[in-house]
Amino acid sequence: MAKPKMTRMQQVLMVVAIAVVAIYFFLNKVQDPLTGKLKGAIAEHNRVVQTINTLQQEPVTTASLEASIDRLRPKLREAQAKVLAADVLTPDDKIEETVMQVSAVASNNGLLVQDLVPAAKDGLKLAAEMQQEITLLARTCYRMKVAGDFLDFIAFVRELETVPYQINLANLSVTGSDAYGRVVADLVLVI
Repeated sequence: MAKPKMTRMQQVLMVVAIAVVAIYFFLNKVQDPLTGKLKGAIAEHNRVVQTINTLQQEPVTTASLEASIDRLRPKLREAQAKVLAADVLTPDDKIEETVMQVSAVASNNGLLVQDLVPAAKDGLKLAAEMQQEITLLARTCYRMKVAGDFLDFIAFVRELETVPYQINLANLSVTGSDAYGRVVADLVLVI
């Protein structure tokens, strides 16, 4: 026996029923979870904005920072005392002598000292840690410019270890050959 064909009205009702079921499942399984996540994100955003607004209204206090600084000052004094007791920093009365030793080391290694002058600490663009060390330990800075063979320059840097006091090199810049095939090195000596 043959199945009876659906009438036009039954076909339309079937399509409407399928559409209603599809919309029902879409709303329950897709739209409602997304709406819940959106509402949660909006609530979280509002909490963050409220917290930011609250923090912006509070006055800035430095009491906790001052307490931390006061707590660290004894450690700083202790560290400074250790550095000074180690006798590695150049005493004020030996700075000129140390500069002359550095110049002699450069000359002994075949370098031509083109410039060796005191440098203002404020005019140097040094790393923050080096600036802090210079300020805390009252170190002296000199600008130095030497020319010579690159291997002689390397030997000069190695031989600086023989100078009895600590010398740091900063802002080292080695440029290519000049007319005589020599390299030119600009640097800052921190004595």
